[in-house]
Amino acid sequence: MKMTKEQQVALRTKMKNYQARRKHEEKMNEIKRKSCEDLQSLRSSLDAKLTSAQIKHKNQMQQKEQELRKSKLEYDKKIRETKENQRKLEEEMLGWQTELLSYRKMQEQRAEEAAKDQVAKRKQKILEDRILRGKLQRENLEKLLSQDEDYRAELEASLAMKEARANALIAERDRIIQDSRAMSAASQRLRDEVRHHFSMNDLDQLNKQALMEARLGVRGSQTSLANQMSRVTLG
Repeated sequence: MKMTKEQQVALRTKMKNYQARRKHEEKMNEIKRKSCEDLQSLRSSLDAKLTSAQIKHKNQMQQKEQELRKSKLEYDKKIRETKENQRKLEEEMLGWQTELLSYRKMQEQRAEEAAKDQVAKRKQKILEDRILRGKLQRENLEKLLSQDEDYRAELEASLAMKEARANALIAERDRIIQDSRAMSAASQRLRDEVRHHFSMNDLDQLNKQALMEARLGVRGSQTSLANQMSRVTLG
């Protein structure tokens, strides 16, 4: 019986699908087999590592036990040595205490002697300082008295000079005041005389002239006073 073209295509497709499934199943079986082998290898490796770890742990525990026993023996030995050292130290401390008491007594005696010697030296130093201070005070007092006398003499001379200058200034001031008063009186007399002999216009002109002369005379007196005061002050 001859197949049609469609049947042939369907058969070829079916064969391809079957072959593809076979390849997929073979591949999956290979993966499963490989996985089983890897798992078995991993288990064997883990078992070996576990066994090695157990052996190592056991060895470590045995080593620690040995170290602990050794440490205990060493600790007991150190305890015995410590007790022996403590006994020796107590004996040495007793000897040191005896020596220390003897040394303290000797030091106390030396300190007492040194204190007495120090007190004597201090008293001597105080006496010497007191004598020296008295001498210095006397010298300073004499020096101050001498300086005070010199200062008093200079001060008295300065005061006398200032008093002389002040008296000269007062006399000059009084003279200037008297001159000013005399000039004012003369000016007044002149105005009175002029008032009787001249007219009012001539009187105004004469008044202005008299005032000008009076001002010139006052300025000359002030200048003379300033010069005289300068001479008195500088002299």
